[in-house]
Amino acid sequence: MQHEEQEKIDLYLEGKLKGKPLQQFEEEMSNDKAFKRRVDITKDVNERFDDALFAKKLSEIAQPLNDKYIDNQANNNPLFQYKWILIGLLGLSIIGSLIWFSSKSGTNVSNTKQEIFAMYYEPYAPSFTDRSTSIEETQQTILQYYKEEKYQAAIPLVEPLLEDESVNDEWKIESGNCYLDTENSTSAIKLFDEVANSEVYFSRDLGQWYLALAHLKNEDKAVAKPILEKLANKSSGKYSKLAKELLSKL
Repeated sequence: MQHEEQEKIDLYLEGKLKGKPLQQFEEEMSNDKAFKRRVDITKDVNERFDDALFAKKLSEIAQPLNDKYIDNQANNNPLFQYKWILIGLLGLSIIGSLIWFSSKSGTNVSNTKQEIFAMYYEPYAPSFTDRSTSIEETQQTILQYYKEEKYQAAIPLVEPLLEDESVNDEWKIESGNCYLDTENSTSAIKLFDEVANSEVYFSRDLGQWYLALAHLKNEDKAVAKPILEKLANKSSGKYSKLAKELLSKL
């Protein structure tokens, strides 16, 4: 699914989506904040890569000109008048080489982690119904804020709920998502870690998945990777498969 989605994003950025597929794609971007973020990140990475390729090519062109017309110049050389142009080209080639190095190293280390996080992170979809009579009014309000991605508004209502030791794992995951989306990784990691050690099998997988993503968002690959490996080693399950895909990109 992720691969098919990425192919669709690439087609959109290349201007190859037309008619109804284009309309559906743009509607999805309008309705899905996480999806639009993946599109924006892919566009940014592609532009950086194109700039780096251009800079590398410029470096390859400028270097022989520099060797021929600057390093071995003579005052009677008819091309001597272009000396400063060539020096400028050489300067650009040096800058280009730096951009190329930065693109190759920086994108693979820092930008790629953030890109991977954006590709794989989606707030957990609760199994509760918004209007369930078994859910108190405050919890219904939390769910509504959560559905509308008003995470900052949900947090003051979430925190008293978390003080109850009997609160279930789903609420912890949703609360962790609220913290993660408001840049409070410490609180998110604490909740995800609790769920990762839950007695409920499915909850453990869920907790480990979001715990690994939270560490990845924190640029802490060394902590995220063993959690993903543990999850990937399971014989089956949605999060085991996702963990394997994500590990292949680290």
